[in-house]
Amino acid sequence: MFGSRRTHLAFLCLVVLCFLGGCTTILSDDVTESDLIDEAENAEPPAGLSATIEFNATFEDEQVQYSYDVWYRNDGLSRLEGTTDAGEFVQVDDGEQIWSYTAGEETVRVREDPTNRIHLRDSINATEELLRERNVTEITETEYQGRAVYHVVIGGQAEQNDGNGNGILPPLFPSAGGILGGGTQTDKSTGNDTTAGTRRMELWIDTEYMYILRQKVEGKDPFELRYTDVTFEPGIDDDRFEFEVPEGATVKEVATPQYQEFDSIAALSKESPVDIEEPSFETLDATFDSAYLITREESDEVRVGLQYNVGQTTPLSVSKDTNTTELSTEGERVQIGGVTGVYETVSEGSHQLTWVADGAQYRVFASLQTDRETLIQIAESMGTT
Repeated sequence: MFGSRRTHLAFLCLVVLCFLGGCTTILSDDVTESDLIDEAENAEPPAGLSATIEFNATFEDEQVQYSYDVWYRNDGLSRLEGTTDAGEFVQVDDGEQIWSYTAGEETVRVREDPTNRIHLRDSINATEELLRERNVTEITETEYQGRAVYHVVIGGQAEQNDGNGNGILPPLFPSAGGILGGGTQTDKSTGNDTTAGTRRMELWIDTEYMYILRQKVEGKDPFELRYTDVTFEPGIDDDRFEFEVPEGATVKEVATPQYQEFDSIAALSKESPVDIEEPSFETLDATFDSAYLITREESDEVRVGLQYNVGQTTPLSVSKDTNTTELSTEGERVQIGGVTGVYETVSEGSHQLTWVADGAQYRVFASLQTDRETLIQIAESMGTT
């Protein structure tokens, strides 16, 4: 499967942000949201970072609380160690493969990482994106353990987004997938949105690197995640990122979904074993952006998708999946032509419509700036119902 509630929980648990605040002083009127955006745009990532991450959350009335240690280097190498309900774990990205092991399982899982993401760089990019897209209501300056940070309060949708609600989207941080059974998701059509019900977010951003060191989110599923014992530029040795298979453990190679992106539908059609019906747009000014194909070596499951720019912060996407087992049992039942589909809010910033037809699952995913009736019109225009 390409997604599940457990993956959602794993992502929520492993959104990697955060720090502990101290006494604050109001910044001068000359320091603005634009100033912070410029700082984030021009910030260079540190050579490395080591810290302990502390996490507290409530997800669907379930309490989650734990901590783990991290080491990140700007060449993409990383190591995570800690304890969850499943026991002690370690995960190492050695630059070629990702090794995951939980004590007691006697199995080491190893997989390639097709994303080629570098956490330290992506974190700063995410800071910039968050500041650009959300409505900052307050900026103060504070200190923690001798480091200067910006304490930023985000209170709702940015004016330019004109959305239906006051949703707050967290930065698009890559998860440390695998620790809680999650894994790396390669479907670009689903953003890493926070859970529905978010109303207010506080960020503590390191002023030197514009790295978010603490995040606190209020709402239906509140959470707080913060870095403690933070050291930038720690000079982490290579041997920190070597993984030794424990004695008696077996190594299991986990196939990673293969992701391909195309700049035209014609190019997609040449490579994909599955054709996807193209939508039409009656009320949106949509232009084609890209197409993608996701396959898995261990199964015949295929997902194809098309993405469109519609003048909003989130691209609109349509997808077709040969796996029909993931149709949500939650959400609202709606009529799409001659079939019944499911409408649901993925977050306060986005929503989707899914339905099954001719042995395939279809989905339309978009920002809340696109209303539900438009999603239904786009779904019906694909001619599958």
